[in-house]
Amino acid sequence: MMNPQRYALIVAIVFAAIAVLQLARTALGWPIAGTMPWGLMIPVWLSWIACAAAVLLAWFGYAASRSDGAQETHWQERAGLVEPDIRLAELCLSRQDRMAKTPADEDWSC
Repeated sequence: MMNPQRYALIVAIVFAAIAVLQLARTALGWPIAGTMPWGLMIPVWLSWIACAAAVLLAWFGYAASRSDGAQETHWQERAGLVEPDIRLAELCLSRQDRMAKTPADEDWSC
């Protein structure tokens, strides 16, 4: 059965292989030419950019395969996409109530 961690690891391996091929193309100067009538040639320097993008995607896939989902929530909180419950709780409570209540109370209705 395919779970998200295994899928992310497979994606990381695929992108790592793409990065290695792009690096080999850059180091060995392999040309890529299209069969269009106007003779499309892809410059070698473009492989540096493709290699960097593939390495970045491979790293993201590897990091996703090693996480349990908590890391995803962490970066979403840092980006401001998800507001953690404790921030919402602090907005609802007055200064005096903050000293008396803890997050374990879970009575955060405003």
